[in-house]
Amino acid sequence: MPAPLGPVMGMGMVEQERKRFAQLALRPSFLKDGFCRSHPCSLLLAEGDKAKGLGKTADLDEKGYQSVAKLKDDHEMYNFIVRLIEEYDCKVEDDGGLQGFVPWFSGTSSVQSFEKLKDALLFAILADGRRWISYKNSDGITGDNASLDLQGYVEVACSKKDDEMEAFIRRLAQAMKIKVIDEDGFHGMLGYHSGSATFQSFDKLRAEIQAAAAAPNSWAEFE
Repeated sequence: MPAPLGPVMGMGMVEQERKRFAQLALRPSFLKDGFCRSHPCSLLLAEGDKAKGLGKTADLDEKGYQSVAKLKDDHEMYNFIVRLIEEYDCKVEDDGGLQGFVPWFSGTSSVQSFEKLKDALLFAILADGRRWISYKNSDGITGDNASLDLQGYVEVACSKKDDEMEAFIRRLAQAMKIKVIDEDGFHGMLGYHSGSATFQSFDKLRAEIQAAAAAPNSWAEFE
């Protein structure tokens, strides 16, 4: 335990040190160039400098997300999420919507996971009504050229266009050696997968097509 300052230095010396410190503290360059360069508080300043801007540099993965979330800083998480949005070829339509979204992942209200962040962004894209985020579709993905997998399904669903999802599902059924024999039944199923009304999983879509082909008096049958 450190010895009390007074008995070691003497009260006169203590008072002199206090005055000297007060005079130094009035100098604009004191914290930058003086005392704190050799004082333990310099470690805190260095840590703060390192954290500043982390939202723009952290890796876009679980580890990067958690490192930003530890800061409990809405501004840094905002920058992190904006980078993720751009990475997934999306854009912010309403900054106010993003501002309201950020605290639930920044640590100021809640900390979650990188996977939950990605899921939340996807559902924000697919939300009904006015959305604060949208899919840019820079590559021009359509129901006719999307890959017949989860990625292609999500890309087409994000367009929220029934005709594009119809084209995608027809191609998928054809690849599964299944043909549509009842257009009304097919269009009834389509509404549950288009993205304009709701969103299901790709595996569920494949299973539903398979089940329809195997069922009697259905809208599909095996070729």
